[in-house]
Amino acid sequence: MPVIRLLAEQVASQIDIVFVYILEAHACDEWKLGTKYQIPQHKSLEDRLAAVKQMKQELEFPDNIKVFCDSMNNEFDHMYSCWPDRHLLIENEIALVASTPSNYGYSRIDILEYLLRNVESLGISKEAEQLLSNMRVQLH
Repeated sequence: MPVIRLLAEQVASQIDIVFVYILEAHACDEWKLGTKYQIPQHKSLEDRLAAVKQMKQELEFPDNIKVFCDSMNNEFDHMYSCWPDRHLLIENEIALVASTPSNYGYSRIDILEYLLRNVESLGISKEAEQLLSNMRVQLH
């Protein structure tokens, strides 16, 4: 989250950074992972919204990251294959770039490289470009 928070600070005026909470990846009543969070799979939209609220508080989401919640029909997840975790660049409902599977989840390198190739057209500042370059080096 610190990397996303830093990126959001640098590019918030040029790019909307959005987090969409989908179905619970490690629900304690399905596929429990660890003991810190005991969140059962959501049975209602209210359950999912309560999980979103808890996540926003625990991770201290900054105001410049918009947080949305998928429907109980999991429409966003079905459209973009997000479970359990995925990073996308979306424009007009079309995924321009999606993070690719790696040994440990999804690699963000494709997202970073797209942003770096399109710095000028996206209006990304020099400071944000440097941050993206540093992030790319760290991921290689």
